[in-house]
Amino acid sequence: MEFRPGELCAVAVLDELGWESAHLVGFSLGGAVVQRVALRHPERVRTLTTMASVPGDVAGLKALRYIRLGTLAKFARLKFPDTPEGTVAAGVEVARLLASPRRPFDAAATRMAVEANPDGGVHDQEAQSRQIGARWHGPPIDGIDRPLLVLHGEDDPLIKPRAARTIASRVPGARLVPLPRVGHEVPESSWERIVTEIHTLAHAP
Repeated sequence: MEFRPGELCAVAVLDELGWESAHLVGFSLGGAVVQRVALRHPERVRTLTTMASVPGDVAGLKALRYIRLGTLAKFARLKFPDTPEGTVAAGVEVARLLASPRRPFDAAATRMAVEANPDGGVHDQEAQSRQIGARWHGPPIDGIDRPLLVLHGEDDPLIKPRAARTIASRVPGARLVPLPRVGHEVPESSWERIVTEIHTLAHAP
């Protein structure tokens, strides 16, 4: 299995919108997807931003060097009933595991957000393993020739910051921006910085 379907879905969205190209932003697995879109469909990409992502051309066991296995183990130990309330409780605990330990965790606000958009996928204990084990048969990310911004939380408890450094070092002209007090998440405290960085990339001469 590889991430080709995600890449095709991204291109299909552009087709449906009638857009020839766009500024792409991908978080976590989405970051790998937008890297792969830039490799296989460069004419559809104006700029790309990855956040909390591994290099788009790593797969299988090679991806494990960038993953904090202790966090995956904590995910595996989460047990909640497969009910609406269990889904909400699981979502809150997953968010807690992925948050920066250097910021207070607002369980009440998180619960409200999860209740507004419940995700039954939190019960799929094999999801991370399937994603990590997926294969990639495309070109290396060194071939990305679009402006690239690499964002990564300094406190990411799931994807090691070395993943961001690797991406930035391998893609010509890429710019790395570490985000302090940010985990594997997009907290409100980071929104202004993230938006500013993406805006600057999109409007660079």
